Amino acid sequence: MREVLARYFDSAQRFRAHPVVGNGAVLGTADRALFEDACASHGTPLDEIPPAHIMPPYPAAFALPQETCRLVATRLAIQQAERFAVVDSLDTRRLVGIVTRSDLIEQARAP
Repeated sequence: MREVLARYFDSAQRFRAHPVVGNGAVLGTADRALFEDACASHGTPLDEIPPAHIMPPYPAAFALPQETCRLVATRLAIQQAERFAVVDSLDTRRLVGIVTRSDLIEQARAP
């Protein structure tokens, strides 16, 4: 897990979060806070926490390609989330992209 932090969440990180995929289906999104919360809740170093115990036990929220920007923005606000993985369907949860609050703001500003 320390290797994951070093590779994806170091000081030169390009993205703030990354989708976590298992067997072709999106399981959720990982960011630095997810790892910090796991360490705090388990009271152990990150290397001692099984990866399965780091992802939240509840189903991740997703956006679908056919949803409107307004609907996705509303759901992001209600869930106090910064981003959703966009999946092809709720059945397969195959990743097709990521939508962030910033993306939606830029879309709203477009002429």
